[in-house]
Amino acid sequence: VSNSSIGGSTAGAGGHAPAKSSKQQAQKTTTSPGDPDTSTLRKLRKTKKPASTEPPVELPEFDGNGKRTCTKKEYHYRVFQLLRYRELKQGDYCAARLSSRDLWILAKVLKDYK
Repeated sequence: VSNSSIGGSTAGAGGHAPAKSSKQQAQKTTTSPGDPDTSTLRKLRKTKKPASTEPPVELPEFDGNGKRTCTKKEYHYRVFQLLRYRELKQGDYCAARLSSRDLWILAKVLKDYK
């Protein structure tokens, strides 16, 4: 009686090919792996974004003596309020709500909004 008939196996016995790992299969599903515009591989689609053209928020967190002007929570709330109600320039993207309370869309600004 041989090992293969008892249940023991040898390399290549049984006629089954070794299973491919999921990493190898994932690489085959990408489209044009050398093109960063259409690649689904994170390392190929990473790009440096241009520096922001918006001026930084002019809200001092500390006074001249190095003491906080308000609590951290209050400071971040004020910064949020300043950034929330800012001017929108042509070409900017924003979230817009049409008529539904739950449905938001991504919209592009067509003309400057103050």
